[in-house]
Amino acid sequence: MVYEMLTYILFIFEGSILTIFNSYMLLNVIIKKLNRQQYKSFISCFAFDILFGLTYISIGTYRIIIIPDKLTSRFDCLMNIHGWLMVGVFPLSGLLVLAVAMDRTFFILSFYIGKM
Repeated sequence: MVYEMLTYILFIFEGSILTIFNSYMLLNVIIKKLNRQQYKSFISCFAFDILFGLTYISIGTYRIIIIPDKLTSRFDCLMNIHGWLMVGVFPLSGLLVLAVAMDRTFFILSFYIGKM
């Protein structure tokens, strides 16, 4: 039981760190004009990481709440918001990294193609 609690406390801790630091960075990019040069990709990455952190926090708190019960129906597990968020968050993280990588690749290629 202690191991299970520690695992979910670490979920909450990691989610809190992701949410706090990415919220700070998102507000920093939005508020300061100096940091708005690459704002579209930065804002999407920061907003996604905030969503990812909130998902981890909700998973950790839900699991800590149901540890004493031990048994939960499959329907209850499927109808929780963090379950649906995790279904969307993991594939979206890969798509976001792919979009940023393609953006950087096209930028570099357009620079060299323009010089030919």
